[in-house]
Amino acid sequence: MSTSTSNVRSRDIKTTIVNFDTPKQITITHNIVKYRYFTYELKLNEYVEFCIMFYTEQGRIATTYLKVSGEQYNQWGDDDDYIKNLIENNIDNLYSNQIGKIPTVFDAL
Repeated sequence: MSTSTSNVRSRDIKTTIVNFDTPKQITITHNIVKYRYFTYELKLNEYVEFCIMFYTEQGRIATTYLKVSGEQYNQWGDDDDYIKNLIENNIDNLYSNQIGKIPTVFDAL
């Protein structure tokens, strides 16, 4: 480990920064209390892409996208509960896929 010390002039507080030799992985748990979704893109008879925003009691914590195509798109039909169930049944995967990727239904399952 390496350390460094710096002065913060406005309060004269000394801080020490410690760098790990190897990064440490931690798990952070959020209690998602609600989500909001809207149609981001639609190509009739091919696919629909939804933007999904997750919220805790403190506010929005993540935004992700879900693309529904192929057989899942056909199964949707006119049942909007299908999309809500798809989101709610796969919330862990959708949330973990939030950075830098547009998950498809197959990614989320």
